[in-house]
Amino acid sequence: MPFNNSYIDSERSIPPDAREKFVALAPQVVREPISTHLVRTDRNGKACFLVIDMATIPNEGDLVVLSLGNGLKVSRMRQTTPRDIVWGTVVWYLQQA
Repeated sequence: MPFNNSYIDSERSIPPDAREKFVALAPQVVREPISTHLVRTDRNGKACFLVIDMATIPNEGDLVVLSLGNGLKVSRMRQTTPRDIVWGTVVWYLQQA
C-alpha cells in the first residue's frame, strides 16, 4: 500500500494556506476533534495530509501510525502488530494532485 514503511517528519510544518483549506474540510473529515491530528508527510514526492484519529480502534488492514523509538511510521495494521505501539488510525488522507 502507498504508505507502508513511510516515516512522518515531525519537523515539517503545515503551510497557513493548507491549514485554512483543512478548516473548511474539517466538518467532513473530523469525527472527534479532541482526538484528531492533522499530519503532513510525503507520498511519492507529493505532499500528503493524514487525518489521524487516536480514538478509533483499528481493524486489520487499516492504515495506522505506529510510535517507534525513532519516530512515527505509517503502516498497515496486521494481526502481529502490537496494539501498544499504535499511536492512531488514519481515517482520511488528502494528497496533492
